[in-house]
Amino acid sequence: KQTEPLYYFSALHGRVAIVTGASGGLGLEHARVLLKYGCLVVFAVRNPEKALALIEDLTAKEDLSGSSTVLLVDLDDLTSIRPFVESFLQLGLPLNYLVNNAGVRTPKEFRAPKQGLETQFATNHLAQFLLTELLMPQLRATRRNGGEARIVILSSVGSALC
Repeated sequence: KQTEPLYYFSALHGRVAIVTGASGGLGLEHARVLLKYGCLVVFAVRNPEKALALIEDLTAKEDLSGSSTVLLVDLDDLTSIRPFVESFLQLGLPLNYLVNNAGVRTPKEFRAPKQGLETQFATNHLAQFLLTELLMPQLRATRRNGGEARIVILSSVGSALC
């Protein structure tokens, strides 16, 4: 008797994820796996051209059943978050997964973003909080409509050094 396959590469079909920092490292790997399982992944990145090239490279290397879109957001600039959220909402999609991945390692020198806050604190904490807060209504609406809604917050081992 034939058994069911262990992996179902359409398990996330119809679900939507936003992944911050999806153009490198762990964010890119999260995006790749979500795409592999059929999720529509919104690459929330500072450099859309880089993300588009990475998506092209990923799809050339393996069969990814999900689709993707790329939206600009620079978490170092808090004023870019509201326009990002508005652009996402204009897509008319539910939001099942918000993966807050983007972060800045300890900068060697102080660099104040436009709002005058220290870069690491602004990017790793304030920006992620603001993004999550602005997307909460969409996450709640997805849940009310019977969809799954999750927020994933990633951190590095560096947070243990504080």
